[in-house]
Amino acid sequence: MICRYEFKLRAICPIHECADVYDCVVESTETIFVEKLLEFANGCAAKKETQEQITETMAKQFPNCRITTVGYHSNVKTTVIA
Repeated sequence: MICRYEFKLRAICPIHECADVYDCVVESTETIFVEKLLEFANGCAAKKETQEQITETMAKQFPNCRITTVGYHSNVKTTVIA
């Protein structure tokens, strides 16, 4: 079984201090309660962190999952996979 969870994640750019929105995908062989994913996402909304930091933190909080975030920075699409 593979479970795939897709949602938007918001954070504050630590460089420009503007709102960033990321498409986030979490893939797991086990069920993850959506509330746990939303709790993590909501906790990022006021943080000043890079996409790479957020993805790494999420991978640590949800071990044995594949985490993918996609965003745009200065018109450059960035994809981070952990």
